[in-house]
Amino acid sequence: MEIGSASPSFLQVPRPSTKIILTAPRISDGPEVIAIQNAPSVYMNLLGLPFPYTPADWDSWFPIYSKAVNEAIEEWKAAGRERNAGSQEQGWKERKWLSKGIPFPAIREDDKKTGDETFLGEISIRRSGFIMKMDQDEKEDERCEWCA
Repeated sequence: MEIGSASPSFLQVPRPSTKIILTAPRISDGPEVIAIQNAPSVYMNLLGLPFPYTPADWDSWFPIYSKAVNEAIEEWKAAGRERNAGSQEQGWKERKWLSKGIPFPAIREDDKKTGDETFLGEISIRRSGFIMKMDQDEKEDERCEWCA
């Protein structure tokens, strides 16, 4: 992947998907995120997420999420600076991961002709104790326990 020169930063997904970029989340992603979070195929497989997911939920979550992503971006940039400078002091060669999270979790389609970027979804990697439940009634019962 290569970093884009635009501000804010983004990662260009390599060929053949040259229209896909990864960016930081934006407050304007709210309506799409709300729609995704309220889709039965999503909320039935998540625990702890409020349902229905509302604009107020997004407005309270976004500053926390954005701050965490900005910290991850700064860590990612610092690792790049260390690597480019050949710094042995910071142990950059031993660093196997970024501890602050994913720096560019938003997936977008980039229309080079119009300059529009369409929000498609998000990537996250989290360690979880989630146990897959196949029975829909069991999922609903457990989800409702978290809602109460």
